[in-house]
Amino acid sequence: MIRTRIYEKSILQVSKENLMNTAMKKKSARDDRKSAASIGYVGIAIFAIVFGTIVILDISALMRDGRMFIMNWRDGIGRLVRCIRRKLCA
Repeated sequence: MIRTRIYEKSILQVSKENLMNTAMKKKSARDDRKSAASIGYVGIAIFAIVFGTIVILDISALMRDGRMFIMNWRDGIGRLVRCIRRKLCA
């Protein structure tokens, strides 16, 4: 009796991945209203303004740091080349 119920339950059991509810949780509903699109565009514009402002305010520091990096890179390569020449020539 118990074995038949367990067997019937295993036959009738459905995988959760195959249920429509599980599939619908991962999909977003399409919304063709103009107001929904407008809200999306406003959100994108706000993000662009915020991050654009941060980049614009930091551009002088970024350029200064870039120049310093290039100068240090060249100086480091120059020292490396001089060190190699001394060891090879000595």
